[in-house]
Amino acid sequence: MNWSRGIVAVLCVVLVGNALGQETATKRGLKEIRADMDAVEAKLNELFPSEEEIPEKFMDAKFRKENGAKLAPLFMQLANLYGEVIASEERIEGRWGKALCEPARQLMLMMAMALGDKDAEKVLTEIASKETYLVAFTKRLLVQGNWLKNAEDAKVQQKVLDDFAAVAKANPKDQDVANMLRMMARTAANKETADKVVEAIKTNLKEDLAKSTIAALEADKAKQAKKDAESKPQGE
Repeated sequence: MNWSRGIVAVLCVVLVGNALGQETATKRGLKEIRADMDAVEAKLNELFPSEEEIPEKFMDAKFRKENGAKLAPLFMQLANLYGEVIASEERIEGRWGKALCEPARQLMLMMAMALGDKDAEKVLTEIASKETYLVAFTKRLLVQGNWLKNAEDAKVQQKVLDDFAAVAKANPKDQDVANMLRMMARTAANKETADKVVEAIKTNLKEDLAKSTIAALEADKAKQAKKDAESKPQGE
């Protein structure tokens, strides 16, 4: 899955920016909406100085716990702003403009949900119940949000894993499914749960995809170990 704020930044500039100066059916013009997006982005920059840091930081349970109260409202604001763009009758440079804003809106809802925002979870759950062209994407976001918000509850995560293992079994060649399982292994509540995710990878994915996913997890562990070693004070 893409966690990077780059999704937000690119869509703001390319999609919303292309519509500046045109008439809109909404009460606010797209120029005003973009200005609000920029303001929210500026606040996010305070916690995420670089785009490269976003995935690593967001998957860190301690970081989410310490900064959730600040971040959740910002992600909800962005979700609502994307909603404004989608609700307008303005044609945004090509037929894919608003279609791309919808997955971005859902991504923001998932991130808010992962930080404990119940309204975000309610909205995303409602979207996932509808048969849209994004239904598979939406359902995976819902799984991701549920997994991350229960980062300290192995029992709940086990239930989420059991349900998603069935999805993996039905889609053994799907890279997005493999990426989801990789994320789950990295953010499991404890080692036992992480080991169960690895077992789900080996059991449900095709051999080549399972091997590459396990290899990616090993690389993740090595990278984290190096980072931890570098962050320790000298002499320890």
